[in-house]
Amino acid sequence: MTAEGQQPQLANEAIRLKTYPVKMDPSLGAGVARIGEGRLHQLEVTLIEIPPGKSLPPHRHLAEEAIYIVSGKGTTAMWTSEATKDKKQTYAWGEGDYLSPTLNVWHQHVNTSPDTPARILTITTAPLTQAVFESPALLGSTDVVFEDRWKWSVGREPKYVGGATEGPETVRMQVGHILPDLIHRPMLPRSEAQLGITILPEGDMAGNRILEMEVREFTDAEATTPEHRHVWETVYI
Repeated sequence: MTAEGQQPQLANEAIRLKTYPVKMDPSLGAGVARIGEGRLHQLEVTLIEIPPGKSLPPHRHLAEEAIYIVSGKGTTAMWTSEATKDKKQTYAWGEGDYLSPTLNVWHQHVNTSPDTPARILTITTAPLTQAVFESPALLGSTDVVFEDRWKWSVGREPKYVGGATEGPETVRMQVGHILPDLIHRPMLPRSEAQLGITILPEGDMAGNRILEMEVREFTDAEATTPEHRHVWETVYI
């Protein structure tokens, strides 16, 4: 954590997630660095360090969310409402795993290590919800349950599917709430010099309709992606 509780200024666009300073947030009981604050407008990007043996408060939000496990190990429980709290879906995670709770379901992150902090990077579409409705309170106050997304995601294992929609190099995967071990996960060829996974915003993970995720592995030291730009914000990990 920073000595004076202040977030450091970024010298460039790249940071070191395992060592980046965090500031204790009493409401969460965890260290927090709001990386996207003042820099991004479509996405909210937050680094959270959960102390050993501790958990974050259960919460929900009317925003899609992607969670990358930076370090440590733990579990995330998900449930749709107070009435289904005794039927939680619990997912164990470790470094390199990727999670996405269904939109507006309750979820709670727990660090299961008794002596090691766990760091997670959360990326949400909360700014878009606030921009549309101009009501920050709406994010966590609605009881709507997206049952179709929830039922589609529960128990669904990662699976490559056909029907690429973005060109011949798209390697499409569908997955439920968790995609384990991105660091070592086998991937299919995108091109002669790249392997990859593409999770499209067509419900391919947790039923999401906004967030898209791509994994690329370069098998040639000289390989690059084509020059490109886009009007949506992107986070590279």
